[in-house]
Amino acid sequence: MANDGSAPEMSCKSAIARFYKGSKVIGAGILVEGDYVLTCAHVVKQALGLEKAKDPIGQELKLNFPFVSLSQRLSAKVLLYRPAKDDDTADDIAGLKLLDAAPDQVAPAKLMAGHYLGLEFGALGFPEGHPRGVYAYGILKEELPHGWVQLEDDKTQGMAIQPGFSGTAIWDQSANAMVGMVVARDKKTPEAKIGFMIPARPLLATVLDLEILGLRSVLSTYETKLTDGFATAYQLCCPEGYLEPTPADLSGKLNNLGGMKPDAKGHRAIDRFAMLLSLPALNPHTDSQKALHKWLETRVDNLQTLKDSIAPLLEKQTALESAAVESHLLIYVQPTYQQTGEYPVKAWLIPDAKHYDAKSGAGKEEIYATNTDTVTQTTLTSYVRACLENVVQRSPKDLMVHLILPLALLNEKIDTWSLMDEPILPGLTFTSTMGERYRLVVQIAERLHPKVLGFFEERWRKNWEALHTLTPTDLCDAFVAGSGDCSQGVLKGHWQMNQKLGLKLSKVLAAKQYMEVFSTLVEYGIPAALWLRCDQFANGLECGCELDGLLNCEPNKLPELVRDMRSKATSLPPDAHIGHHLSFLWEDPSLIPPRKMLGMA
Repeated sequence: MANDGSAPEMSCKSAIARFYKGSKVIGAGILVEGDYVLTCAHVVKQALGLEKAKDPIGQELKLNFPFVSLSQRLSAKVLLYRPAKDDDTADDIAGLKLLDAAPDQVAPAKLMAGHYLGLEFGALGFPEGHPRGVYAYGILKEELPHGWVQLEDDKTQGMAIQPGFSGTAIWDQSANAMVGMVVARDKKTPEAKIGFMIPARPLLATVLDLEILGLRSVLSTYETKLTDGFATAYQLCCPEGYLEPTPADLSGKLNNLGGMKPDAKGHRAIDRFAMLLSLPALNPHTDSQKALHKWLETRVDNLQTLKDSIAPLLEKQTALESAAVESHLLIYVQPTYQQTGEYPVKAWLIPDAKHYDAKSGAGKEEIYATNTDTVTQTTLTSYVRACLENVVQRSPKDLMVHLILPLALLNEKIDTWSLMDEPILPGLTFTSTMGERYRLVVQIAERLHPKVLGFFEERWRKNWEALHTLTPTDLCDAFVAGSGDCSQGVLKGHWQMNQKLGLKLSKVLAAKQYMEVFSTLVEYGIPAALWLRCDQFANGLECGCELDGLLNCEPNKLPELVRDMRSKATSLPPDAHIGHHLSFLWEDPSLIPPRKMLGMA
């Protein structure tokens, strides 16, 4: 068969690679977009001299692009390895990432799904004795049941597909695109000059898998820091009516996105996901924003067009967030000079926090849950239950419960209180606690005294605003670790010198010392604190590490994560999880009782 234009042109030839074992050329590969190189798994195995069961992931190979330079050697790392396991699979594919920059003259090959039976081809291989390459010519025949496509040369003269051709490309010259990759020959009847190729469709799937691996590598450092961003971007990329459950981990999300169809403008879901996460609205980390842009630049022809296409998605998300309603139950146990053990108490429901004004009292509903307007340390539990029972009848949205307590009651185990003190119906029992059911926080009632507010409110508000500018990376460092000396003098040093905004206590303090610590929080306007009411745990549980892990989040998500931690603890013994003993102070200056109600009784 004459070469009737079936051999690749130079624009295609530059993407052909040679793989080496030492100084010997042992097979071919092809460069595709993203600086990835495709070849056969058995070529990688031979190049590395691997035993049958050994995994080559992460190992490096040497290659070059002979149409650009016969002498230059580049390194590539194995990222994906799928050897042929049996006769029923179409595997025998490997994917590598160039570690060195490809020469400027090398142009990545374009893959075209679909091939034409009867297409004449010319394939460049590097068999024994031909390290500089030699062509084999033939015709594409039929697709086989397991997915490979048969290749044949129907003439007597000329080179047959043989070892050294594996990994090279089969080109459709008219489309200037690669339609398959040579994978094997017919060993039993070599005189028939029959070979086989893996068609472009599984190769395209392999490229997508490599892209997902690359994107996961970019994002893996931020998997615990961008949980909300990942979830939001994923939901925005899902097509309308998509009913599959959202995967919990990043890998699952990326794999699902890879399987989704492009949108009406041809943008892939995986690219839209990366673009969304490259924007400050979902990702405050500038280094990962830059890495995502770099990842996208090698895959997307027009980044601005892609960015414009996701603008409506972000507008939709902004509209949903602005329409979101968050309700709050404020229970204010007022400090008193009296020594009777009774405290005046009032409660309010704020149906929508966006419409509440503490100065005027607008946007609140007063709760009359019991016939009493005072509580004791003993009766506080039943009062809170009565308030919750009253409030749930009003269908609050995403309810958050604030217990504003005097210093003497601040260390109570309120999160462990049961929702109901007696069965609703005979035989019907519930074990849910307030802390696992609601976002439950405490606030310091003394902070709300008019004189105290006069001195310290401005600092409190500034610290609250500063807290909510922090990234997940910075939040943990903004909390003083009070595992040692927690005297007022030491804590004041942290507040004054280190600009800390919160407190985390992994050690139990003496009762008197809690009073000093909480007083210091008020004096320096510190709006957040986490502390453990128990520090004796089994199996070497590191309480400090557990608290640090909890603080690796967006600040506004902390109440929700505390609730989740308390909920997870319910299935474990008390000495096996800090969620059984976790107190949480979270003081938003805008979510306080009506100002005319503040003071001392």
